[in-house]
Amino acid sequence: MSRPTGLPKTGGRKAGVPNKRSQALRDQLNEKFPGWDPVLQLAGMAQDEDTPVELRVRCASEVAPYIHAKRRSVEHSGEGVSLVTFQVNSPFQPPNSNSPLGNKALSAPTGVDGVALELEKEAA
Repeated sequence: MSRPTGLPKTGGRKAGVPNKRSQALRDQLNEKFPGWDPVLQLAGMAQDEDTPVELRVRCASEVAPYIHAKRRSVEHSGEGVSLVTFQVNSPFQPPNSNSPLGNKALSAPTGVDGVALELEKEAA
C-alpha cells in the first residue's frame, strides 16, 4: 500500500547520510590513501602544464560542477512581452556574377547559419 498524496515521508535514511556501501568505500579509500581527494587530484592535473591539453580540459570539466552550479535552461512563455526587433550586421556580400560559384556565391545570411542554410536550399 502506498503513502497517500500530501502525507510527508517517514522513516528511511536521513538526507545527506551516505548509504552503507558508499561509506564503506570512503572508509577503505581513506585507510589506504589518507587525505586523498579525487577532486583535488583532477584540479592538480588540470593545472599541470606537462599534462596533455585534452586531458587538462577533461579534468577541468570534471571538476567544474563541484565549483560552479550547472546552468538551467530558461523557459519563456512570451506573455507580456512584445515583439523584439534587432539588426544583424553581416560581413557577407551579395552574390557576385563574376564569382566562380556563380549563383551559389555567399549571400546575406537568412538565419544563424545563414550561409549553410542558403547552400542547403540550393542543393535540395
